Amino acid sequence: MRSFVLIPLCLLVLGCTASNYSRVTEPSLYTALDRLEDGATGFLSGNRVAYEIKSTYKSSSKLCRVVSFSEVNRFSTETFCKVKGGEWT
Repeated sequence: MRSFVLIPLCLLVLGCTASNYSRVTEPSLYTALDRLEDGATGFLSGNRVAYEIKSTYKSSSKLCRVVSFSEVNRFSTETFCKVKGGEWT
């Protein structure tokens, strides 16, 4: 019985935390994450969603960037992190 509750709960949590973006579908966003400074802005492929890189945090093991997304009547924030030499997740 516990597994019937835990498995859907885990899938729900993973679905909420997984990024909807990839380097293939949103190359301008990933180029900005790789190269641009905090405050950089741009638009996702459909030109309806604007993004802004808000801040950057680094530790000895990884680099993280906070990005805000906005479109008409909808705002969200996502954190992208990567280890040195790795890909943003």
